[in-house]
Amino acid sequence: MPGGAEAAAVGGCAGRSPRQRRDPRRSMLPEKETQAMRRWRMRQAWASLGLAAGAALLAGCPLVVLGGAAAVGGGVAYTSLNQAEKTFEAEFARVERAARQALEALEMTPIAREERTKVGLNEESLELTTYARSMKIVIRLERVVPAGVKVRVDAQRGTIQRDKGTATEILLKVDELLRSA
Repeated sequence: MPGGAEAAAVGGCAGRSPRQRRDPRRSMLPEKETQAMRRWRMRQAWASLGLAAGAALLAGCPLVVLGGAAAVGGGVAYTSLNQAEKTFEAEFARVERAARQALEALEMTPIAREERTKVGLNEESLELTTYARSMKIVIRLERVVPAGVKVRVDAQRGTIQRDKGTATEILLKVDELLRSA
């Protein structure tokens, strides 16, 4: 066959009809290629599903954290600086008394510094500073509405480290004193 060797060298299609010739872009084993493609598609689908599930879980993560904090800490929220804060529905003077009593009940040293900010005759904010062991504790009371006061507790160990446990304990004690009175 004069042209047979040339035809066999070009794609190995000698003696085949045009329908039987293989596409040169496809591999020699189309079944395995199909399986490989299926495996690749399945991997892509599982990866996409995993990413979507991960995004959904991360989107719900703050809700889980807040739900856990509400169950354990009685509705105590934490700022980005690890300060504990909670808003109480009570008069400003009553919350101030409860904060002072909470410090006494937890056997903290007397208050070292007070800073009051007044607008007219109304107290708008108060900052109480005390020291306990190696911590500086700052309690800030801020009137939000006439019968609502936000209390923020910052328990500092040094300049960077914060103690959320102590701050939470002080807020829970203030809450307990307000409920009992």
